[in-house]
Amino acid sequence: MIQEPQPGGAPIAVFALTRGGVLLAERVAEMLEAELWIPSRHASLPSATSPPGVAAGVASTRLHTFSRVGPALRAAFSDGRQLVCVMSTGVVFRSLASCLRSKQEDPAVVALDEAGRYAIPLLSGHLGGANALASRLAEALGGQAVLTTSSDVQGFLGPDLLAERLRAAVLNPERLTETAAALVEGEQPLLRYEPAELGAAEAFLRSLAGYRVAPLTGAATAPSGAEAMTTGEEGHCVLVSMRAAVDRSDCLALVPRWVCAGVGCKRGTVAEAIREAIAEGLNRAGLHPRSLGVLATVGAKAEEAGLLEAAAALGVPLRVATAGQLQAVVGSEQLPESDFVREQVGVGAVAEPAALWAADEGGRMLMSKMAGNGVTVALAVMDGGRVVES
Repeated sequence: MIQEPQPGGAPIAVFALTRGGVLLAERVAEMLEAELWIPSRHASLPSATSPPGVAAGVASTRLHTFSRVGPALRAAFSDGRQLVCVMSTGVVFRSLASCLRSKQEDPAVVALDEAGRYAIPLLSGHLGGANALASRLAEALGGQAVLTTSSDVQGFLGPDLLAERLRAAVLNPERLTETAAALVEGEQPLLRYEPAELGAAEAFLRSLAGYRVAPLTGAATAPSGAEAMTTGEEGHCVLVSMRAAVDRSDCLALVPRWVCAGVGCKRGTVAEAIREAIAEGLNRAGLHPRSLGVLATVGAKAEEAGLLEAAAALGVPLRVATAGQLQAVVGSEQLPESDFVREQVGVGAVAEPAALWAADEGGRMLMSKMAGNGVTVALAVMDGGRVVES
């Protein structure tokens, strides 16, 4: 099994046209736990390990047929599915040409030859994950990934992949292309970061080839720090920071989403109140709103509608810890407790231990709990070194 989480949680659809292609597509769909799309004329094709009409290892709920490949490919692509196409690249391009939007929006497309010798990323190599998908397929099939993106050929980590490695939000994606071009043309974009924020991830940034890497001379929130980097003086630049001042137009701005908000709330608290409390906490800490990576709470609040809605609106997962897990954090960190809170949820504190629990090993508290309007919020941050190594 080579299934891995895909960018944006995108499902995968494996397409084939010929008899030989169907046999390989069956194997790939099983490995990826993906949908299998084959021509209706081949639906009864026997495989080496299955009776006629049953694809090898592919559940019937994931087996689909089509009469014409073009409309089927376009429908799957438009639905946001990543595509693995066991067919010629020409068929794929002619089928999808009218659907293409942008590298920020298009899902990954990979072509395979019938023998599984070559896996070729055709669209969204970096942001969509086609390069990574092609590499995994090639390794599993004993073939070769044909990577043609310049940064991969030259051994550089492109800015889009850098953002992915840092789990960072890209505030101005329109600058990705020009920064990548500067990188492969040897212009060495200047990459600035705040050492106090990144911790052990600093070593990762300093190891990057193709960039000029340097710490910010002052706090990112200070005017002098913001003015120290301008495209006019420095050429192409990348700014990596969780601080509010990273929201600028002159640099490619990457915001690591490492902040964990521990949240406790009264029963029935509405999502808007929770979102406002989190926004106030981030603002007090001088953090950019996009630095938020996860909400965390205790099991007794797992079904609280306001929390679930707030997490969905903020675009982050809601992680739920047991009372025992939070009690262990309370003990190890000697956090203050409340008898009233213990009576309600089974542990004497929620916001602070939940934030640290979500931040995991090496995480640290950024902001102690603040309470108001029925909501308690605390902020912790993940260890950057563990993030980039995961």
